[in-house]
Amino acid sequence: MSTRTRTEDNIAGETPRLSDEELEAFDVDAAFANVDFSDPSADAADLRSVTAAADALDRSRDALEAAVRAARAHGRSWARIGGLLGVTRQAAQQRFGHVDPSSA
Repeated sequence: MSTRTRTEDNIAGETPRLSDEELEAFDVDAAFANVDFSDPSADAADLRSVTAAADALDRSRDALEAAVRAARAHGRSWARIGGLLGVTRQAAQQRFGHVDPSSA
C-alpha cells in the first residue's frame, strides 16, 4: 500500500476517492471535455482527474507488488520477473526486493 501523502484530497474539499468500479469506468478524455482551461477557477474537474489518475496509479503499483510477491512465493526468479517487466533481474530485485514473498 502506498504511503504517499495526497494533498489533492483537500482541494476545495470536494475530491472523493473513487471505487474500483469508478476507476475502471473512468474516461480521461470525457473528464477533460468540458474543462475550460482558460479559466482555472471555473471547474475542479481537472483536479479530480489528477486525483483519479493518481489513485489508479497507486492501485496499479499495489497490484504489481502483490503479483511480484505471489511470483516470488511460487519460486519465480528475479530474472523471470524482470524479463516480464522489461528490466534486468538486478533492476527487478532493486525495485521489489523489499517485497516479502511470505505475505502473498
